[in-house]
Amino acid sequence: MPDPAQRRSRFARLDQEIPSATRRIGEAPLKLALSDVGNGHLVAAEG
Repeated sequence: MPDPAQRRSRFARLDQEIPSATRRIGEAPLKLALSDVGNGHLVAAEG
């Protein structure tokens, strides 16, 4: 049963970036140019 008298001062995982299985820390995803092909459907430009 949780004891409210014992509170953590901080949560270690929330102090920094959450680890990702696909990207290293600090590695941002690619920013692709999107084109509207009609009716609000966006597609990434080739290249």
